[in-house]
Amino acid sequence: MFSITILTTFLLSIKLVLIFFVPLLWGKIEDAFHSGNYEIARNYLGGIIWILPNQPQPYTLKAWLTWSEAIYLKNNGLSYKEKLDEAEKIFHKGQKRNPFSWQLYFEEAIMWRAFGEREKSLIAYSQAYNIMLLNKIIAENQQGEKNGRQRGIWERRRKRGNGSFKKKSTFKIRI
Repeated sequence: MFSITILTTFLLSIKLVLIFFVPLLWGKIEDAFHSGNYEIARNYLGGIIWILPNQPQPYTLKAWLTWSEAIYLKNNGLSYKEKLDEAEKIFHKGQKRNPFSWQLYFEEAIMWRAFGEREKSLIAYSQAYNIMLLNKIIAENQQGEKNGRQRGIWERRRKRGNGSFKKKSTFKIRI
């Protein structure tokens, strides 16, 4: 038990240090991608996912690189199911860690559409849409609560007679 706590603390401290290297990793990903080293780019993306598991972008890009390879294999008559399954697992892992990210579902829907999986595509699109609506409702409620708190503050100030509701002083400008 004690050693697990120490190990967890150690790994957490490593992650906190590695956060500062994430922009460097994104640069490495870009270099690898543009030079055609997609496997290296996926490995760097895996590193970012380990450091920042609650960011949807690395999942999306890693899955896209994977299913793009699968579609290339499919178009050339080669076995592609393994890469497609890997891309699906990446999306699901990202969706599990980022349940309010509609982008992950939207990108998954694009993948299924590219492979002609209409039913799976529609399911993913509808999940993306539902999450977008949920996020909108949450944002509106948070804004409403914020506005309600602000109204309450101004009401209390008005009742107490202090703040900007004091009788405004009038002054004359003499010319």
